[in-house]
Formats: sequence, C-alpha cells, structure tokens
Amino acid sequence: MSTAKKKIIEPFPLKDLSNVWKKTKASLRRIGKQSDEKINVARGALLLSRLNQPYKEVQPYLDHLKDIHQAVKDKLKKYKIKNPELDQRVNILNEVILEDFGYVGDHDHYEGHHPFDLMSTIDQRKGVPITLAIIYMDVARRMQWPMSAINFPGHFLLRISCFDRACIVDPFHGGKCHDAVRLRGLIKIASGLDAELQPGDYAPTDNRNILLKLQNNNKLRYIKNGDMASASDIVDTMLWVAPLASNVWYEGALLQARKGCFQKAKSMLEKSLDCAESEEDRHQIYLMLQQLRQRIQ
Repeated sequence: MSTAKKKIIEPFPLKDLSNVWKKTKASLRRIGKQSDEKINVARGALLLSRLNQPYKEVQPYLDHLKDIHQAVKDKLKKYKIKNPELDQRVNILNEVILEDFGYVGDHDHYEGHHPFDLMSTIDQRKGVPITLAIIYMDVARRMQWPMSAINFPGHFLLRISCFDRACIVDPFHGGKCHDAVRLRGLIKIASGLDAELQPGDYAPTDNRNILLKLQNNNKLRYIKNGDMASASDIVDTMLWVAPLASNVWYEGALLQARKGCFQKAKSMLEKSLDCAESEEDRHQIYLMLQQLRQRIQ
C-alpha cells in the first residue's frame, strides 16, 4: 500500500480560537477583493473549512496538495512522458489521486448531514463531487494543465483541455470521462426526463462561483434541517468571498425575513438592489423591498 494513503494530517491545537476565526474571516474577505483569476480555489475552500475547524492549520493541507502535484510529476517521469496527451493527463490524475492517495467518492454521506468540507475530505480521503473536483483542479492547475469547472446542473464536473481536445471528467465517479450519452442521462436525473443538454451546461464557471457553490450546498442542508440561523451564517461567509453577489444578498434577506429580522432583511435587500445588474432582477428586488418596507411600517 502506498505511504500516501497512510498519511494523516493531525489537528493543530490553538489557544485563541476566537483570534483564529477573526484572521480566517479577514483572509476570506481578502479573497472577496481579489480578481477571479487570482483566487486560489483550494486555499479558499480550506479557509471556509477552518471556520468550523479552527484548531486546524491550512498550511498542512496545502502541503498535501503540493505532495499530490509532486507525485504526478514523478509519475510522468517514471513513465517517461514529457508532453502528455489528453487521455494521459486524465489517467495520471486518476492514478495518483484515486489509487496512490486513495481518494473516493463519499456515496454513503452524499445525501446526509455531513458538511461539504475540503479539510474533512483530505483527512478521510473521501469526499463529495465538489471537494474532490477542487483537488483535481488544484493539481491540474499546478501542472499548468487547463481545467475548469462547468456549469452542469445537479452534479459537479470538470472540463480538461489539451491542445484542440477536451473531455468532461467526473471525479466523484472514479474520474470517468463522460460522453454526450452519459451527460444526457445525468441531465435527466437532475432535471427530469424531458430535460436535454443545452450549450450553457458546458459553460465554465469562475473560481469565485465554485466557493459559492461549496457554501450553498451547506446552506441548503441547514435549510432542509430547519436551521435558519446556521443557514444565515453560511450566507455571511458567502458574502465575504463575493461581496458584490446580488443573488447572495437576496437569499440572505429571505432567510433574515424568515427569522423575523425584518430590518436586517431590508438592509440586505437594499444591498442586493445596489449590486443587481439586470433590470429584471432590479425590478424583482424592488418589489420585494417595497413589500418588506410596508410590513415594517
């Protein structure tokens, strides 16, 4: 068995957890000020994890990702591959991440109450689609292999490119490359039997949106369990990394209204209105804001 599978990242006890939380929040706010191309998705995801696990340092997890990157380089050297083709890139990533480091999709807890958490994924070598995809993306980008998340409904997939070729990779299902037939089946599972593939389903999603998707999954789980306070807390973290996201301000306002915090809901709707880009969105937000103002009066 590879020693990589045995590697365990130990928690680092810290005396002042409150101070750690403040520093983590500040780091996430700095991400919120960065341009999208400068955002390190893995680091952002680890910082979000640290909000729930403040006794753990981020750096050992970044070092672990660096180890995976080095293992990919070593594997290419072992196979004497200097300029890997598309299939070779996918195969090497799968061999190192899934076989050598032992990562698998967490099918048992995918629909359960466990958080979408990159630290836990690395600790347990088991994760949900988005956390496994973040690991693949981080390693591929360290290799300077073009890889992006795509805006596919209901499932988190990656697009890897090599010269004039590309394929859609599914880290959660063994790193398989999906063809159009398989993607069509996934669409129907997610959106109903009448759904068909649309050009937008292949569109890349930006780095900031990946972090929002990660937290949105956690928010939806809290809402499903009736925990509106925790769902509101998650929205706050989303706004740290995306302070201009009108839809997130809007969602936060709805949660505050459900909790009966109408003044805060009003403030968040006003911010949502300020950040809205389309006239249609602005109109919808304005109507909601007017209803809320009348209720407060």
